[in-house]
Amino acid sequence: MAISEMHPVHQFKSWQVWPGSYDNKFIPGHYPHKKNSGLFIDKSTPIASMGSCFAREIRKVLIRHEYNYIQEETYHPASVHASAAWERTYNTFSMRQIFEYTFESFNPKTRWWISPKTKQVQDPYRRIILYDSIEEAQNDFLSHIECSQRAIMKAKVLILTLGLTEIWKDKSDGSVICLPSGPYVNEGGSLDDYEFCVIRYSENLDNLEKIYKIVKNNNKDSKSSISFEINVSDILG
Repeated sequence: MAISEMHPVHQFKSWQVWPGSYDNKFIPGHYPHKKNSGLFIDKSTPIASMGSCFAREIRKVLIRHEYNYIQEETYHPASVHASAAWERTYNTFSMRQIFEYTFESFNPKTRWWISPKTKQVQDPYRRIILYDSIEEAQNDFLSHIECSQRAIMKAKVLILTLGLTEIWKDKSDGSVICLPSGPYVNEGGSLDDYEFCVIRYSENLDNLEKIYKIVKNNNKDSKSSISFEINVSDILG
């Protein structure tokens, strides 16, 4: 499996780069929050996160401060970004697909990419997760589904960080790849089956509502208090 965490070389000071600004003072003040909302988070609250690199930084801070952050598949390189080996994911379609394959079904026409030169097997729906064979990929994915279920079912708070409205959609079945990246793309793999789209408010809302429904149906013991960190200007399109 490929190394998953990437930090480009730079010559900036730590306070000039995110991640790396943890020593900076917090901006004073608090986010608006109703006192009687029923949501209370302390260090015993099971918390899971999924999404962009911001979800990874949330993970790091929560673990460092000894919160009850859910960690599954800790052996897997892709788990450094989230509570399971979801890797980084940036749009609501990709997230919705994760919840669907975890608890329902997700059967895209193209399930794996085969890199033209190295013949590495790549998962198009999780960012740059690589295998040596289809069999290895299928076995790991079945294990991943079980871990994904545990992570989501244990969570009392689920944090989703969203980053992009740009997607690449399969023309034949509407499945959305995470990003056109990795060895398949670098080695000239065909993307003729995909079209570039910009998703709008209604699509994002539909996806988030479907995610919420899936969580409510499969996390009975949780308050299902889902906290969404959203770049509003992106989501509104």
